[in-house]
Amino acid sequence: MILDLDEPSQPREVGRWWMPGQWMGGGETPSWSGRHHRCHHPIRLGDRLYVSYWHGGFVILDIEDMARPRLVSGLDWSPPFITPTHTALPVPFPLQGRRVMLVADEDVAKLQPGPPSFLWLVDISDERRPVPFASFQVAGVDGQVIMVKYKDGEKKVIVGPDAVIRAYMIGSKDELKPGTTIFIAAATKKDDGSYEAATITVSRGDVKPPM
Repeated sequence: MILDLDEPSQPREVGRWWMPGQWMGGGETPSWSGRHHRCHHPIRLGDRLYVSYWHGGFVILDIEDMARPRLVSGLDWSPPFITPTHTALPVPFPLQGRRVMLVADEDVAKLQPGPPSFLWLVDISDERRPVPFASFQVAGVDGQVIMVKYKDGEKKVIVGPDAVIRAYMIGSKDELKPGTTIFIAAATKKDDGSYEAATITVSRGDVKPPM
């Protein structure tokens, strides 16, 4: 859906496009199961939208007339590849005289167990016939197995589907409120009996620090 946000409090629909089979309310029948084919997000360049469509691959839309988006082309490699398409990013300048798009699959929602997802390079010089010509995978990652290298060697770490991944951000003392869960790794007792710590890890929302 394309919205006019000139008046943010009153967004107005300008146009919409859907993959044939998505409009079940209009009597269409999808050829896929569940929510495998859905718009992840579009990226605009000029009068084109480059839209990742999850297990539906990607599509290129002509939006010269925003009220009537028009399909230029699309490509879907899932299956045989098992991971969904997350991002379709056109390079905004030519590479060796060709127009190129980077397409990143996301290593989730696999159709079946298998290898990690790919980054694809797609030639869109003729945008009606996109052609993948190269792929890339991050070294040291094999599905749920990550190779961790450190000073004295390396180890394989298996990241299970229920593993919790946390990111740390710089906060402020204003977040130290009664009832907040905190974690202090080390503290020094001062002469007056108080304690001093270099860092304090504070919970945010439902995310709590390790104990």
